[in-house]
Order: sequence, then C-alpha cells, then structure tokens
Amino acid sequence: DIDLANAGLEGTIPKSLTIIESLAQLFLGGNRFSGSIPYDILTMPKLRTFDASYNNLTGILYFPITTSLQSFVVSHNNLTGDLPPQFHQGLTNLKIFDVKYNRFKGTLPALDSVDLPVLKTLDLSNNQFQGRFPTFLTSILSLENLYLSNNFLSGTIPPAFGNPDLSLREIFLHGNQLTGSLPSTLAELTRLRTLFIDDNELTGTVPVQICQMSLNEAFFHGNAVDLPDIDSTYSDLYGDDSGRKLTDQTRRLREGDPTSERDGCTSVACPPGFQSKGENNKDGVFPCEECDDETLNPFMGSNKCFDLNQDVILQRFYEATNGAAWWGAHNWDDSSVPTCQKEGVSCNNVGQVVGISLPNKGLSGTLPRELGFLDHLKSLDISGNQIGGRIPPDLRLTPLEKLELSGNQLTGMIPLGLCQKDGLNGNGDDGIFSCDVIACRAGSHSANGRAQPGASGQACKMCMASAEKYLGMINCVVDTSAITPFGALGEFAITVFGVTMICIVFWVWKRSSTSTEYIRNRTYAQTHGPPGSSISLSSNDTNFQDSVTDFSQPNSPMEVTDPLQGIDGIRPPPPIPTDNSVVSMESVDVQSQSQNQSQWPSDSHRDVW
Repeated sequence: DIDLANAGLEGTIPKSLTIIESLAQLFLGGNRFSGSIPYDILTMPKLRTFDASYNNLTGILYFPITTSLQSFVVSHNNLTGDLPPQFHQGLTNLKIFDVKYNRFKGTLPALDSVDLPVLKTLDLSNNQFQGRFPTFLTSILSLENLYLSNNFLSGTIPPAFGNPDLSLREIFLHGNQLTGSLPSTLAELTRLRTLFIDDNELTGTVPVQICQMSLNEAFFHGNAVDLPDIDSTYSDLYGDDSGRKLTDQTRRLREGDPTSERDGCTSVACPPGFQSKGENNKDGVFPCEECDDETLNPFMGSNKCFDLNQDVILQRFYEATNGAAWWGAHNWDDSSVPTCQKEGVSCNNVGQVVGISLPNKGLSGTLPRELGFLDHLKSLDISGNQIGGRIPPDLRLTPLEKLELSGNQLTGMIPLGLCQKDGLNGNGDDGIFSCDVIACRAGSHSANGRAQPGASGQACKMCMASAEKYLGMINCVVDTSAITPFGALGEFAITVFGVTMICIVFWVWKRSSTSTEYIRNRTYAQTHGPPGSSISLSSNDTNFQDSVTDFSQPNSPMEVTDPLQGIDGIRPPPPIPTDNSVVSMESVDVQSQSQNQSQWPSDSHRDVW
C-alpha cells in the first residue's frame, strides 16, 4: 500500500508507480497533483483502491480499468469528458465509484447488476450530466447511496425506483430539471433515511406515504443526536459535499420554530406555493413560508417565489442578456417607456405581453427562468444573437406557439417539456414530437436552425466531428483546432515544415547572391587585371568611356567611391579621365604596388564601383 494523502505533493502522478506490481491501495488525495491520470496505473492487476480526490487533475478517464478495483475516488478535480458505455464492464468487485465535483458531461451509460453486483455507492453529483433520469438504477439491488444532485438530468422519477428489493439508504436528486410528481412507491424503500428532491420542477405534493419524520433527520440536527441508524451528524457525514450547509439561524429554526412545526412532508420538500424560509436557506425544505400575492411558485421544494409582474420579468430579461450592450432596442432601459411600447415587444388589447422579437440585436448572457412566468407569451424570437447557457425548462409553462433560438451559443439539451409541447413550432404534427423541431441538437444544423415538423419535414443535418456543438446552428462552424488531419500534431508539423522551407529558400538566395558577386568581381579582375598592371583605352572605346564619364563628373548625382579606399596596402586606382585621349597607366608606381602584390590575390572580390 502507498499512502501519500495530504502530503503537500505537486507535479504529475508518476507513471513509474506501475513497477510496484503488488500495489493494492494507492492514496494520493489532498495534494496538488496536475495533469492526467496515467492509464497504466488504473490497469494494474492487483489494484483495489485508487483515491486521487482533492487535486488539480485534468483530462479524461480511459476505460476499461482493472477488474480488481473495489474503490475508485477522483472527486474534486477538473476531469472532463463523458463516461463511455463500457466503463463499468468487468468491474464485478467495484463497491465505490465517486467522481463528484468534476466537469464530466454527456448522458449516463446504462448500468446493471450483472456488471456491478456489489456496487454500494455511486456519486456523480456536481457535474454536467444530462439526459433523462436513469431508469437502469432500479436494477442495481446492492446500491445503498445514490448521489446525482446538481446536474442537468430531466424527465420523471420512475415508479419502479421504489422497488422494495433495493437497498437504497440515501438519495440525492436535488438541483436537476426533473419534472412530474414524486412517486409514492418510494415509501417501499424501507431502508431509506435521506431523500433530497428539492430545486427541481416537480409538481404536486409529497405523498403522505413518504412523510416520515425519520427522513432527513440528520439534516435537521446540528448537534449529535441519538437516532436509530444515524450515528453521525449531517456535517460529519457530508461536510459541504452535498452543497448544503446549516447556518446558525436556520439550525435554530429547524430545531424549534415557535411559529411552525416540522412534519415529515416538509422534511422532504416545501409544498408548491411556498419557499424555504430563512437567510441563505436554499434547500427547499423546512422551514417554509408562503409566497405573497405578487409571486408564485408552482413547484415543490423551491427556495424561491417567482415574480408575476411582467414589467419585472422583462427587466430581469434585459439584465440577464446584457441589455446595455444591445444593438438597438435602447428604449428598454427607459423606465418611462411603457412595456408594450418597448422595441420588439407586442401585447394584446389588454396590455399583456404576447410576443418578444429581438433577432440580431447583440443579446448575450443567459436566458432567465422568469421568462417561463409570462402567462400569455406566444412568440419568442431571439435568433442571431450570442446568448449562451442552457434553455430554461420553465419555458414549457408558457403558451408558446413559436420559438426561434437559432444562431446563438446555447448548449446542453432541449428541455423535455418543450420537446413534448404540442403545437410549439408545429411540434406534434402527424402525431410526431421531436426536440429538433424546437432547435437542432448540438452538432447538427439546418437553414433556420430547427427541423420542419411532421413526417415529411426536413430534418437537421449532422455536422462533421470538428464542428462547434451549439443548439440551433444554421451552418456548421468548424472548430479551427481540428482543421488539420492530425490535430495539434499536424499543425505543429506543418509549421516546422514551413519554417524549414523558408530557411532553405533564403539560403539558396543568399548563396546565389554571393556567387553572382564572386563572378562579377572575378570578371573585373580578368578584364582589368590586378592593381599594378597597365590598361590602355583608345578613343574608339566609346561605350566604356561614355559609361564612366557620367560617374566622373563632379556634379553627377551619384558619386561613387572606392569601398576599399583607406585600407593599408591597397592603393586606389587612378582617376578616370574625362577627355577622349589615350590613357596610359604607366605612371602608376608599379614598384610600390608590387610590394603589396601578395596582399591582392588575382581573384579578389574588390569592386571599383
């Protein structure tokens, strides 16, 4: 065993650990390790425990991993990617799989008790998983602790989740996008002690069969208590890992509020029309307070009552989409302008907002949930902007008939409630419902960013793998990091090749230039001879004489000097005459020049020009 937890280590996890073939347990948590997890370590045949939690690890996980593994904990890192369908294959000894507080995404792969017969803890919380609630969980009979909170899971909780043969003791589902009602079959889970379902979009009330005071009992006691099957306080059990933390004020309220009394139902979730009470109380459970007349909360387990005033909602929309930076529609920031006279807003004859049309206006930011509480909104066009984030599922609450979202930077999946909304963009024609009719799924496109409804409607077309992954794309925007066939390696190779070719061309040019200079100087030496020889020019050599006469004039625009003038041992040539007489260089002191002959090779590069 190797235990290096909380040792203040940094750097990357050494791959050399694989030389310890008998390694069974490896604890690396609480350090500052970075980089990826070496795959060779995860395939060591005798490894039973691997814990690298609370580090700065990045990259993706590769599967399959060793079948001997019993505990795999990599929580609180920056790992990315998704879990492939085969990630659990062969893990018949796995008891704990904990990847919470990372950046995993995608849909959850189907699991079953055949591959995971002894799995007890599955913690996927605080990631970016999406898709429908995983119904396969109803088949893992050994599972005791299920943590799926704070993701983007949608759909309903299946009644089969209340299978009495399941061993579930703790279920964390809060902070998702679950809809529908809470199935009463959960009461069949006789071992269940903790159930959090708040901060979803569940409607109805908590079934009375579930309303037991023993549920979530540890959460409502800040001090040690003697309760059956509970041997630790909530803080001892979870710390801040669940995203929940009792303040002194809310603890006092929960331990004995003089104006209300906790019951088994509010222990699970506040009812619709109520919100959780107390400062910083965002848990959607007791204590609860009723929404006032100007606000509404249609969901159970909510920590917020939503304002119904359309002026307030539009102001929230303006702020959330960075209205100050819009192109046009500037009267939105003028409080003196009535709502129905703001640019892009249309109202019915009684002043209720029925349409918002702001295409190509430079909207950015995200869409606020409050839009879903515009009770009369039938049309929303925000196409051609730079809005990011996810589509709020609350839009399903509006009577929308037309929704244009194309040309933005929206991510995730289309909320299931919108996919099933009859009549929205023609959805439901010919009895066919499709999410693509709302907006083309990420990685696909069409001319208007969505598919045509009905059986004969034009579908969205898939983009190449390197395209950006946004909802409602009207064309495929290629990810420039994947232009080359070999990715980053290919780009590096092309860069090196280009630089090499430039160097070769420059070398050839330089060599050619040097050779030309050499030839020209050698030709001069052969024609005129080295200094000390005599050259005669006759009056018939008019071409040469004319060519040098201009350069010898005192007022010539180009005065040429000998570049070697002033160097010891080298005498400059005599001046070139300006008349047409025969020139004899016998007057040159041959004897003096001969003394320096050894310093003037016959193939010198000297150039009189």
